[in-house]
Amino acid sequence: MIESPQLANARYRRFVEEVQQTGCVWGLFEGTGWANWSDEEVPGGRVIPFWSSEQDACANAVGGLSDYTAESVLLDEFVGQLLAILEEHGLWVGVNLTPERTGISVPPAVLKEELEGLPA
Repeated sequence: MIESPQLANARYRRFVEEVQQTGCVWGLFEGTGWANWSDEEVPGGRVIPFWSSEQDACANAVGGLSDYTAESVLLDEFVGQLLAILEEHGLWVGVNLTPERTGISVPPAVLKEELEGLPA
């Protein structure tokens, strides 16, 4: 499914705004770790998705991710620790992706810089 850049950008902006307000991000977790998948369009080839709400994360626990549950991460931990770990492993961050896995994926350092630049 092809998505308009405007919709993907709107979801990305919503992520940045909502995580600032709530102080947490949401991912899909299962006993072996965070949901992730291969994506030939990103360097390193792997994406780990995060969402700005529990509802959006749960909506993406479908298909091969149906065994995963929504788990929150405090924004400070996400920015201060998790993004650095993802960067070390060459993973990109999928930001508020759809269940069809469409949207914007960025290197962790890019998202970290944007989130660190937010007013407290």
